[in-house]
Amino acid sequence: MAKERGLGRGLGSLLGILDDEEEVMPKAKKKEVVVEEKPVETPKMVVPEGETVREIEIGLIDNNPNQPRKNFDANALNELSQSIKLHGIIQPILVTPKNGRYMIVAGERRFRACKLAEKKTIPCIVKDLEEGQIKEIALLENIQRQDLNPIETARAMQELLSVYGWTQEELADRLGKSRSAVANALRLLTLTPPVIELIEQGKLSAGHARSLVVVTNPEVQLKLANQVMNNKLTVRDMENAVKNDEFFVMYQPKIELSTDKIIGAEALVRWNSSDPELGFLSPAKFIPLFEKNGFIEELDFIVYEKVFEFLRNQIDIGNNVVPISVNMSRNHTKQDKINNFISRFVSTFNKYNLSPDLVEVEILEQSVAADKIILQQVIDALHNNGFSIAMDDFGSGESSLNMLSSIPIDVVKFDQNFLRNNSSLEESSDFITSLVDLGKKLNKKTVFEGVETKEQRDFLRSINCDVVQGYFYSKPLSENDFIQFVKDHI
Repeated sequence: MAKERGLGRGLGSLLGILDDEEEVMPKAKKKEVVVEEKPVETPKMVVPEGETVREIEIGLIDNNPNQPRKNFDANALNELSQSIKLHGIIQPILVTPKNGRYMIVAGERRFRACKLAEKKTIPCIVKDLEEGQIKEIALLENIQRQDLNPIETARAMQELLSVYGWTQEELADRLGKSRSAVANALRLLTLTPPVIELIEQGKLSAGHARSLVVVTNPEVQLKLANQVMNNKLTVRDMENAVKNDEFFVMYQPKIELSTDKIIGAEALVRWNSSDPELGFLSPAKFIPLFEKNGFIEELDFIVYEKVFEFLRNQIDIGNNVVPISVNMSRNHTKQDKINNFISRFVSTFNKYNLSPDLVEVEILEQSVAADKIILQQVIDALHNNGFSIAMDDFGSGESSLNMLSSIPIDVVKFDQNFLRNNSSLEESSDFITSLVDLGKKLNKKTVFEGVETKEQRDFLRSINCDVVQGYFYSKPLSENDFIQFVKDHI
């Protein structure tokens, strides 16, 4: 069975008996009256090889107090009990002897359904298990259930990590899941209790909830959760924000280390909502939501339009300009959307009669790391129109160094966490140096984001990094402040 992949320690064989009844037996139809002359064919009991099944009185079996599943749907239990009445129970539960009685290790839902069906006994496989094994099997069995709510799953995972001291990677291995799936599940536990309750009640999906993790203000987090839950944060609301000109662009300068002069900037969108309860919002608080509802695709072009217009106006009044980097959302990097994106991007750009060397397109590494073909398509199309390409946040995803060497990007922007995750540069200097050296050898311009201290700036300068961006030189600036910054540092 696929579910057993990665469980380890021999536990996978025990979990082979733990599929829900409805997965292997026909469901009883509601209000069904059997009128056929032929008797109903009862499926044979499924028993793992080498195991013995015993019929044990239900009154001798106790619930597991550490059962990870806290909520049992009454309708689903009733449906299962009706199925058991009609067909019997065809998969045994797993129990362990305890104090002259038996305790459920796995199969709690079947046990409850049997009680509802007024069964006197239930088929069991009896195993002498230690306390640690009992907990591990119960947790693993529940995590494998498709109907476990996301919070129950996350709590079960967290308990396994806590009890056994496993890493997320080790837990992912045992569950047969990816490490990112485990990490995403655990992130839900950082949400505020009211939002967690909405997930448990099935009112808010795990996908939408994960996008709220970055919102640290509890009140704003709940406000956004309610808007998403009630389908209020829609494209229509975003269109109203556009109509009210609530989105605006700020510019963070990029500094050439060899000269300490500005050589470019990154365009960063902000939202000053007319809703007084939301107010000014940073991208971390709305971009994930817009990626979920699809509005990010329109927002990208709102930003492009504002940037191109800004450059055109500065040229027309005789001010110096520097190339501006614009971000391409991961939502555009799908096979059926690439051609439309390129066509629309070029058409929008051409309205302003600008030179393409004034625009750099930043592609997030994580959005294309899994599909080299799409990445190649995007780069070829943009290059053919004269634009330069930067791979943003390199090192935060799963792209290989081989891909970096084979794809003709122009700029590598290294993830700022390389600097932030270390208390001192001594811990990471060799690694950062090798990254910059690699970029140089591949004829890529190297850019480091998140430079906040003189020590970081001096170190990156000493290893011949080309460009830096960060609060050491400047925070993101309004249009007027950026115009002045260019005048002072060009």
